[in-house]
Amino acid sequence: MKKVTKDRILKMALHEFALKGYRQTTTRDILTKADANIAAISYYFGNKDGLYTEILKTILEKLDAVLKDIAEQADPELNHKKSGQLLKAYIHKLVSLVCSDKVNADMCMIYIREYMEPSAQYKTLFTDFNNLYRGLFIDLLMRAHKKKLAFEEASLSAVMVFSFIFTLYTRRNMIQESMGWTDYSDSVQSEIEMMLYRSLNLS
Repeated sequence: MKKVTKDRILKMALHEFALKGYRQTTTRDILTKADANIAAISYYFGNKDGLYTEILKTILEKLDAVLKDIAEQADPELNHKKSGQLLKAYIHKLVSLVCSDKVNADMCMIYIREYMEPSAQYKTLFTDFNNLYRGLFIDLLMRAHKKKLAFEEASLSAVMVFSFIFTLYTRRNMIQESMGWTDYSDSVQSEIEMMLYRSLNLS
């Protein structure tokens, strides 16, 4: 029964934080939706901060599991061609992730909210992660362009690509309707990836 209660609180908290943001969400909101008593959050998570941290850890683990092999392949001696190929693999993994059922709209929305206005918990958990993977993206993009791309331009490209990829999920109904897609099939994902490659001038 305890496991069921904890999972239900996490599920409801994920939705409430995605809907309202960390500051506007109250533990009362979460407990009411989860049909749990007031002591449950204290028992399982300590407080609201602990609950939110647990949710951010879940998102972090999913992202890290998908991207860690890209980081392992990122040899500093990679030439421009192999850097471009690895960057494409990076983009493919992210697009495949958000177009699958491995994450949901609430997770993507929380990540986007935090990407725009990081909370203290997010900064604690994600600073190293973001520095690593954002830095990796920028480095691979600059290498793919034989260092002819300015750091500032590569950095802005990284922001735009990450934001767009997570928006694929949070605005999926609108995107699919406007594009005439019924879902994110393999062929649609390939089309999205090709569009991103072209926007980054990846051959």
